[in-house]
Amino acid sequence: LLLDAIIENIPKPIVHSHDDQNTATEDDAAEGEAFVNDKFSLAATTVGFDQYLGRTCTGRIYSGSITTGDDIVVIKRGSGETTSDSTTASTSLAAVCANRGILRTPLDPPVAMAGDIVTLVGVPDSIAVGDTVTGKDNP
Repeated sequence: LLLDAIIENIPKPIVHSHDDQNTATEDDAAEGEAFVNDKFSLAATTVGFDQYLGRTCTGRIYSGSITTGDDIVVIKRGSGETTSDSTTASTSLAAVCANRGILRTPLDPPVAMAGDIVTLVGVPDSIAVGDTVTGKDNP
């Protein structure tokens, strides 16, 4: 009964579409599958280090999609504009993982889309909480 009430009354998660000027509006809100072809962006919520995997970051994908092996850059929090000083050198992702309880499991197939909460493996060591991870081709 309680779960049914929650499902009926709580709206589904939404993501925001970005236009060419990189602005989002509430009118652009929709479910994650609608924004798979947008520019990839993820806000780093937690940053960690694994002795076997290296630097990791966990966050929610706000737009676009990501797969293992994609090239990414990190835009520093509070930088305002995307310049060479505000971004890191591009790096290739070693894995895209989902957290299942206390386990970090690589996605199979290794694709995540807007709305998913994932852990990215192989991000630059300079990443910090609040930074934005985005695709190399369109930061």
